[in-house]
Amino acid sequence: MNSKISLEGVVRWLRTERRDVPFGCFDWNPFAAQLADNIGMVQQDVTGLVATAFARIDAPAGLPEIAYVPCILRARDGT
Repeated sequence: MNSKISLEGVVRWLRTERRDVPFGCFDWNPFAAQLADNIGMVQQDVTGLVATAFARIDAPAGLPEIAYVPCILRARDGT
C-alpha cells in the first residue's frame, strides 16, 4: 500500500476474509504499525529529502541526476 487510507481498507478486508497475508505500507504511522504482526512499514526520511532538495537548489546548474534518499525501516516497537 502507498498510504494509510489504502492500508485501512486492506486491513478491514483481510479481517473480514480471515486472511493472514504479509504486506507492507510506505506511509509509516505509529498507530497503524500496531495493527497486526503481518504489516511491514517504512517511513520517509523527511530530513534527508529536504536536505537533498535544498542542496539541489544551491548547486550550480548542470545535468539532471537522480537523487536516492533511502526510507527508514521501522521495527514494531518504533525504533
